[in-house]
Amino acid sequence: MGILSGAIFPLQRVFAFMKSLKIAVSRELVSLVSTHREKVTLDNTDFTDVAAVVLTVADSCSGILALLKRTGFQLPVFLFSPEPVEVPDGVMAVVTGKAQEFLELESAACRYEENLLPPFFDTLSQYVAMGNSTFACPGHQHGAFFKKHPAGRQFFDFFGENVFRADMCNADVKLGDLLIHEGSAKHAQKFAAKVFHADKTYFVLNGTSAANKVVTNALLTRGDLVLFDRNNHKSNHHGALIQAGATPVYLEAARNPFGFIGGIDEHCFDEAYLRDQIREVAAQKADQPRPFRLAVIQLGTYDGTIYNARQVIDKIGHLCDYILFDSAWVGYEQFIPMMAETSPLLLELNENDPGIFVTQSVHKQQAGFSQTSQIHKKDNHIRGQAQFCPHKRLNNAFMLHASTSPFYPLFAALDVNAKIHEGESGRRLWAECVELGIEARKAIIANCRMIRPFIPPVVGGRPWQDHATQTIARERHFFSFEPGAKWHGFDGYARDQYFVDPCKLLLTTPGIDAETGEYTDFGIPATILAHYLRENGIVPEKCDLNSILFLLTPAESAEKMAQLVANAGPV
Repeated sequence: MGILSGAIFPLQRVFAFMKSLKIAVSRELVSLVSTHREKVTLDNTDFTDVAAVVLTVADSCSGILALLKRTGFQLPVFLFSPEPVEVPDGVMAVVTGKAQEFLELESAACRYEENLLPPFFDTLSQYVAMGNSTFACPGHQHGAFFKKHPAGRQFFDFFGENVFRADMCNADVKLGDLLIHEGSAKHAQKFAAKVFHADKTYFVLNGTSAANKVVTNALLTRGDLVLFDRNNHKSNHHGALIQAGATPVYLEAARNPFGFIGGIDEHCFDEAYLRDQIREVAAQKADQPRPFRLAVIQLGTYDGTIYNARQVIDKIGHLCDYILFDSAWVGYEQFIPMMAETSPLLLELNENDPGIFVTQSVHKQQAGFSQTSQIHKKDNHIRGQAQFCPHKRLNNAFMLHASTSPFYPLFAALDVNAKIHEGESGRRLWAECVELGIEARKAIIANCRMIRPFIPPVVGGRPWQDHATQTIARERHFFSFEPGAKWHGFDGYARDQYFVDPCKLLLTTPGIDAETGEYTDFGIPATILAHYLRENGIVPEKCDLNSILFLLTPAESAEKMAQLVANAGPV
């Protein structure tokens, strides 16, 4: 066989990786709607796999239009009626059965597909479909190297062809540049900034450990004061204290009898207290208007304690040039109405407020591959002031911590995550997640004898579980840490300062009296429960001595939650 044979180098091959989406139709219309696309009935789709919808008049009155609007997908909807009919809201046009009308249906479906994908993933998928022959990195070259050996063939077949074809380098400029933010990479990050209400967004491919170091390296240098949460992740210690050499003023943080990581004690936000702390480490800065170059605070802890960003900025913002909210364990708060006030990115800020950075571990509870993270920069309100951190300075730190050989599927996942969260779609997905979590807690209370959800047992004089799910999902006080309440065991909190993350399903087991902090005579170590669940095919996020944590995301389903409750029920 010749070396230039098409069997060896199929240069003209076009890879059809993106399948045409279907048309969703009322069951009565399956034989009446003319299209080359596959048709699926309304009761057999969740509308993520369709490009248009065709309804009967009867179905249009059944509530399906409200359901379609709630998805946030903005699907083109057509009404099929041979007779004249009034076009309801949410319907694009009426189809009577003429061939020309089905062409209009196809045009609408094509437009939907063209606008469906976000910038980088759209460009990447089109580039992969070109089927170019590569003599550049990476050396497996679309997986061909792997297929030269039986083990490599198994590896290739396990992951599938697309992941190997999408793994490429920047040798072809069509995909832009991920390090200096050009082309579709730049457009993707601008799109994400819009979705998350940031001024700028930077995609980070080696986790929030790197994202935190990017921010702290860009902002801090030796001699700067940094206001530092004792609970901060070690990446903040590395970036702010070791690499940058800044001087910390530590903020005390609470722990309860279960050992849960809580929030910063309320007294630590007192200005006089903070200035006294400064006098002990940098007396010359104690009376400066803004003594802190940066404050580094977790917006949400691993154990589900959520801060109120508005309170934080109101109390210490005037003392800081910037505040970094390490949001590794959240990032979805702005899509959940009862959590919106906690989001730094939704706040109205003025020239007297600090600049804001938010780092998010997208891979933890959003839609991202492992290692995906992002940095949100919100500081246009201080642009032109001496403390402003320009893009060039931040990007130098970004490039210091970024690989020159990025894995493009990771970047594409961040792009798609932003698209998923755009508009009504993101709000709906998280609303469903919160409600599922509430229902799961109610089921655990009803069915489990010893395991208890970490929530207030009584709210408004009634048991927590007796309130309507929709009411609990709307009102934050159903998750609030009221000062002095015995159920949570945290001391030093102010009213409305902290609450339990509704998307952290935190359960406790017998063994510790939360009111006294003492061990009880009988207990069940949560490690036993965790081991039992793993043996039954359920993997928790983590467990401590008498607590176990399950992370909730829009990936959950009622069936999955029922399986968890059923397996925990005997305990």
